[in-house]
Amino acid sequence: MNSGDVLRTETKVIDNDKFECTIFPGLQGLRLKGRLLKFIGPGIGKAFKGVSFEKGKSVLDNDIDLSVVGQAIEGLVEQLDNESVIQLILDLLSFTRMNGQSIDKNIINMKFAGEYTKLYKAIFFVIDANRFFGKWSIGEVFDRIEIPATPNTPTQSTDR
Repeated sequence: MNSGDVLRTETKVIDNDKFECTIFPGLQGLRLKGRLLKFIGPGIGKAFKGVSFEKGKSVLDNDIDLSVVGQAIEGLVEQLDNESVIQLILDLLSFTRMNGQSIDKNIINMKFAGEYTKLYKAIFFVIDANRFFGKWSIGEVFDRIEIPATPNTPTQSTDR
């Protein structure tokens, strides 16, 4: 990169927290996109079986059978090992800040405990900011599913 080159940063508020994502340098982004495609690729074909396509309509404007999409995600998750998934998540969030703090293992452990929907939204924001799938916005799909924010209602804990 030339000294005048600056990587673009995008900002989004997710469930009342400010996220700032700096896009990945070219080669790092390509590596992550490849890992991401290996991660989700097998389930994409199955997931699209849940979409009723109509000519002239965008994928997002068609009827989506979430039960089929859910089955595709289940199958995908069953074939993955936890450490690979965790490392991919850490790598995807490595150029992202939440309320001014870099997101690392400690932030994920403390700020996303019981807030997994927020974590998923942050990951989708990073994927969209980096344009990994061009005009196909995963965040837009996720927003259309309308998953509510994690409630801030205290619950009883059985911590020991």
